[in-house]
Amino acid sequence: MNNLISHIKDARFLFYNSAFEKIAYFILFLFFARIFSAAQYGEFITINNLGNILISICSLGIGIQLQSKIAKNISSSREIFSNYFILTLIILISDFAAGMILYYGFYSHLSPALFVVIILWSGISAGGSNLSFAYYGINRYNTPFYINFSVKLITFTVAVIAGFTFHNFIFCIFILLAGVIIYFILTLRYFPYSIELSSVNKKYLKNILLSGLPLGIATVFNFLYDKIDIIVLSFYTDFTLIAFYGIAYGLYKSSSLSFSFIIQKTLTSFSEISEDKNKLELSLLKYANLIALICIVVSILLYLFSGLIVHIIYSDVYIQAAGILKILAFGILPMGLNNLTGTFINSLGFYKVNMVITIIAFILNVTLNIFLIPIYSVKAAALISVFTEILILILELIFIIRFFAKK
Repeated sequence: MNNLISHIKDARFLFYNSAFEKIAYFILFLFFARIFSAAQYGEFITINNLGNILISICSLGIGIQLQSKIAKNISSSREIFSNYFILTLIILISDFAAGMILYYGFYSHLSPALFVVIILWSGISAGGSNLSFAYYGINRYNTPFYINFSVKLITFTVAVIAGFTFHNFIFCIFILLAGVIIYFILTLRYFPYSIELSSVNKKYLKNILLSGLPLGIATVFNFLYDKIDIIVLSFYTDFTLIAFYGIAYGLYKSSSLSFSFIIQKTLTSFSEISEDKNKLELSLLKYANLIALICIVVSILLYLFSGLIVHIIYSDVYIQAAGILKILAFGILPMGLNNLTGTFINSLGFYKVNMVITIIAFILNVTLNIFLIPIYSVKAAALISVFTEILILILELIFIIRFFAKK
């Protein structure tokens, strides 16, 4: 128990950052849902999800790679950071180009200005976030939090005020775009090792992409199965139903705040004792029991008070989201545990295992969504989300049991 308390204390700035990020976006999206119509809000979250998917595919999990490489070789931080900065710029250009291809191919019926601004907002936001992992590599957890907190607090507040005042969605996103550009610049400015373009090496950049491919692919598919349902819904339902689902799913994912700060540093904890299977097993069980207890309590509360939660936070306009939230509540326990087991597998260096599991989960998720959403609408998407979390947990547990069975 003392180790757990110490672990949580060490992770306080990671917790602050994670908590603030989830709460800030939750409040921002809450105000958007209240300010604009359900159809407008549904269009917004559809484009936002698409933007997040695109930047996830283009990024290939480089943030985790950056943290790991700097942590292993702090003396080369300047060279590593400089190369990742150039790679980030390449990623942002690729992300925008992919967004425009998708717009003209599938989404030309949507507002072009809103589409472009949201794609840029999600891309630059992720780019800055990926570069902030460099701070974690040199054990500076407080600086990214202060930068993130100050910029988002100001820009999110201004965006909400602008929404109430002008009732213009595009203007609100322009304010948020300005915020992530400032965040990106400050992340570069306050990193103690400045960028040195002369240290950028094409061979090194290629090595980054190749060496991190398994982890990157796993990260991408893990993100995709989490977001793809809204994209599939956009082809078969209207934006109002998407808004109901988006609100329920947002509340469901926000529940991860209750355990995510514990998960974030277990990668280091497991890595430090990776050679001792007995210690690994005890540590894994200890964290699993704690996370399971938290998740069970949260899922019961969400299930029992789903209607009240939606009514108080979003008003009766979105009360249909309560039924969807009841279904999603059953996914909180497997979601919490598969976050832990996935981190455990990564800590042992079995990136390909997670990659294969997430690809399987993604394929089944998409297939089921395509076949069942046209028949059962948003409730099918909710059930499939729960099923996907359970499937991932089962597959990861099978690997872990076999790992401990080997002498």
